[in-house]
Amino acid sequence: MPASWVAASVRARLLRNHRLGGAGAAAVANSGGLGSALQLLKDSPYGADLDSGMSLEAAQRQIAATTLWHVRLLAGWLPPGGSAVLQPLVAWFEIANIEERLAYLSGAGHPPPHQLGRMGSAWPAVSRATTPDTVREALARSRWGDPGTSDPRAMVLVLRFRWAAWVAGSVPGASIWAATAAALLGARVRFTSAPSDLASESLRVYGLPRGWQHAASLPDLRAMMPRQLAWVLDRVEEPSDLWAAEGRWWWRVRRDAAEMAVRSRYEASAVVGVAALLGYDAWLARAALGAAARGLPAKRAFDAVA
Repeated sequence: MPASWVAASVRARLLRNHRLGGAGAAAVANSGGLGSALQLLKDSPYGADLDSGMSLEAAQRQIAATTLWHVRLLAGWLPPGGSAVLQPLVAWFEIANIEERLAYLSGAGHPPPHQLGRMGSAWPAVSRATTPDTVREALARSRWGDPGTSDPRAMVLVLRFRWAAWVAGSVPGASIWAATAAALLGARVRFTSAPSDLASESLRVYGLPRGWQHAASLPDLRAMMPRQLAWVLDRVEEPSDLWAAEGRWWWRVRRDAAEMAVRSRYEASAVVGVAALLGYDAWLARAALGAAARGLPAKRAFDAVA
């Protein structure tokens, strides 16, 4: 094992301590309001760039940005070429940037983009695009490839499905996470989105069975899936149940990632495990903040999935 991987694994385990944790998230969720929740978070790993006057959306975005910075730190510790195991995870933020750029081109506001550094693929070119067509052209010249459409919603959908395939093929130990994430996305598209959102390019996707777009119900979709993936839709009968399925997905990621971080001593899997744990913690912190801001119904939802 190269000494550089040993150093990266050791530093990754140190970074694992930069988390709010379940008890901290529960305290935030029970704090009684957004202002008090943000005050609690000031003493957390997310606190440096938070203040009590922030909106919920701005605070949640900053939590995500902190996690991105930590993953970029991890990438900087890896041996030459090692960042390839983390770039697909960072690509989640690139898709968010691209989605916001497309929204801006349609007249929406444009928050500061997530800072990807060298981990970006298409973003430098997309950030200069002035129409959906030029966004598509930038994507076609990048790792993402041509999305097959210039419709903004369909473009983003194609990217999310391709992201799952990229993670599965490049991130050690993440194939189940990626396939079940694609299944959840497919379920949302099939049962909560307009048919026009379903680009033809997205019909054959990693993690979903042939003919998934014709499933008559969520139980029907679950029955079409292989056993090792179908668990993500257990007890999901209606579209309103998908929020619980997302929580179950994150719980599986946390469990697997914790095992990877402990079992894999000085190798890529240890780094991936820590990066995934940081992602889970950010999801938990954002959910806790939402529960504090939105009151009792949101708090009950948080308690059900945390």
